[in-house]
Amino acid sequence: MSTQENPDPDELGLVDLFDATNGHLSELPVIPASTQVVDLTCNRLTSVGEDVCSNLLSLTELQSVSFRQNLLKDVQPLSRMASAGVLRRLELRDNQIDRLPDFALFSALEYLECSYNHIGDMGALESLPSTAKLRELYLAQNHLRRIDGLACQTELREVELGHNKIKSMCGLEGLTKLAGLWLGSNRIARVDIDMSAFTRLTRLALTSNRLTSMEGLEVIESLEELYVSDNGIVELCDLSRLRRLRVLDVASNKLTRLDGVGGLGRLTDLWANGNEIDDLDGVEEELSGVKETLETLYLHGNTFMEGRQAGGYRLRMTHALPKLVQLDDTLVHR
Repeated sequence: MSTQENPDPDELGLVDLFDATNGHLSELPVIPASTQVVDLTCNRLTSVGEDVCSNLLSLTELQSVSFRQNLLKDVQPLSRMASAGVLRRLELRDNQIDRLPDFALFSALEYLECSYNHIGDMGALESLPSTAKLRELYLAQNHLRRIDGLACQTELREVELGHNKIKSMCGLEGLTKLAGLWLGSNRIARVDIDMSAFTRLTRLALTSNRLTSMEGLEVIESLEELYVSDNGIVELCDLSRLRRLRVLDVASNKLTRLDGVGGLGRLTDLWANGNEIDDLDGVEEELSGVKETLETLYLHGNTFMEGRQAGGYRLRMTHALPKLVQLDDTLVHR
């Protein structure tokens, strides 16, 4: 789910930019010593050493560097960057990296993007000095099997670990300042840590895991968006404490009812398609509680669509929900 764009120098208050985006370069020229931002997105760099990247490692004022979409495998030389102590953003997305570098010198790092690589271990993050204030971490689409190295990174606000092989949420316990947590497409079978301390978490994704229950999620009262589609969930958790929810995605599970949804007074989007709900009357009754807020509703692929209740389904929903803008894949025209 990582959609971060390359940094805007003006946003960072930086003026000296070396931009080689889409240059298709296999080696770099000498970069001016005063450079503060280096963007090497979409090139053919196979190494970060001086034989390929000229004087990059010796620059002392770098605050942001992007190696997105290159051919890097070994990035260990980055651990001795002369600018490591002032570097705020490091982007290594979409390469062939199998091991993170040592971060012992990266005392100012705030943003780290390493998605779409072959990384199997997060342990190198333990080397980050205590002065580092890492706020955003992206390691989606790698080969991670567990969450580690984050115990001291208590300033994290966004963590993206989707599309890995993670089986447990253990390792996240101290990250109580998180606003967004993305763990979709892993192997998590249950919420196995106490989430009650995550009082700032507004967006949580656990899609495409191995959940059979939502137990443990009912305590996250700050949640505004919850995505748990494509699991094996048989019933909703107690939603009474999730009063801030605006988006609830429970599609492609094994739900037979939508108990508690009617109490979500801020709900605007509900995806409940692909379940085993067979009572449309019960659905209509439950949704009457959110008729003044619900704008998007997905219910197709449920059991009731196979029987007599399917007839007039669309008319019933649009009549019962006056604010509805989209029903399944079709816009509502009134």
